[in-house]
Amino acid sequence: MLVIGESIVSFHEAFPGDNIEETVAAMLEKAATEKRPVLVVFNEVGVVANPNDQAADVLATWELSVNRRGEAYRRSPEGKAAARKHAVVAKQAAKTEAKGVVPFAIRDRKVWDKYISSDGYGDGYGRAIVRYASRWAALMDEKLASGKKLKDIASHASLVADGGEVSGDGANKKKGVVVNSAMITVRIPEKTRKSKIV
Repeated sequence: MLVIGESIVSFHEAFPGDNIEETVAAMLEKAATEKRPVLVVFNEVGVVANPNDQAADVLATWELSVNRRGEAYRRSPEGKAAARKHAVVAKQAAKTEAKGVVPFAIRDRKVWDKYISSDGYGDGYGRAIVRYASRWAALMDEKLASGKKLKDIASHASLVADGGEVSGDGANKKKGVVVNSAMITVRIPEKTRKSKIV
């Protein structure tokens, strides 16, 4: 793709949420318009698009670099340690998934049903979030029934309920939405609901 000695004078910036196919299309358009090569660094891997390149060729070059980098990481001590950790987490997640949505006392069935019938619930990640929320709510039921204060148990119950199924940058935000729904629907004693929880 890049001829040695040819200067790269144009850059394309990729942003969070961009995908590589759209990025390559934008690079090729820019390269054709400016009549010069365009460089992008996407997921920490650089690739160059020249004005007459085909999208499939640019994608193949980028994917080859990504695969080489990934293979080097998997062979490294850090990669091997991460693989062992991933195997443990995956085993726990499989056990957690097998349990499904655990029962918990629901104050407002309509609110809970709204979340489990939403579009986001249809994918595997959405179902994992709902299973997490049900475990969290069941733990909250148990702890609140024994007289514990909400502010003392919510965070710990969240950690215990996680089960290794849900991870990634968006996980906490998405878990928060469903946990808020679970919190609305859990039968929290009247005295606790009316008191300040933080």
